[in-house]
Amino acid sequence: MASRSTARWLVIADLLDQLHGRKHLVVGNNDNPVTRSSPGWSSVQTYAEVRIDDSLLVLCHYPFRTWRDMTKRAINLHGHSHGRLKQMVRQIDVGADVGSSVPIRLKRRSRKSVGENVPNERPVRELKR
Repeated sequence: MASRSTARWLVIADLLDQLHGRKHLVVGNNDNPVTRSSPGWSSVQTYAEVRIDDSLLVLCHYPFRTWRDMTKRAINLHGHSHGRLKQMVRQIDVGADVGSSVPIRLKRRSRKSVGENVPNERPVRELKR
């Protein structure tokens, strides 16, 4: 009989296998060792900076008060606050419980948070490190 940890590991592995593209885990306070060690992650880290098109994304589970290049239009994507934190300019709570739990386009989310009119909306590309 499989242990609860093994069963959870298999469920996570199956879920990741169903998702397209490369999956990167930005570790949060609820991510246990089973989640972090599941196969299917391209990377597991507590902080990342990713450039997609012309946008620098600063990724962390926790929201920041300041972040690298924030005055140069970098965007802080975070979770942890479950939609209860007043967002700063170019700061977006991307926790699964905040939206509809489905991926959305970066430009659409940015426009909603930043209040900008962004032409030529493009889908988010997979993360590259």
